[in-house]
Amino acid sequence: MIIAVCILLVAAGGALALWADRVRRVQQEADAATGGVGARAVPIMLANGCAGCHKPIDQLRDFVR
Repeated sequence: MIIAVCILLVAAGGALALWADRVRRVQQEADAATGGVGARAVPIMLANGCAGCHKPIDQLRDFVR
């Protein structure tokens, strides 16, 4: 039983680390694409029409808040 709990904790920690890394990478990409201000990514995408093809706009909006 203790081994199962340890395995579960390790798996949860790994999932958390992967999620945190993804958030960091998305923020870095948004910063790079907008000249250092990732919060401008969504308005720029909407203004340039990019939001029509790039579906994860809602996900981007959540990351840059």
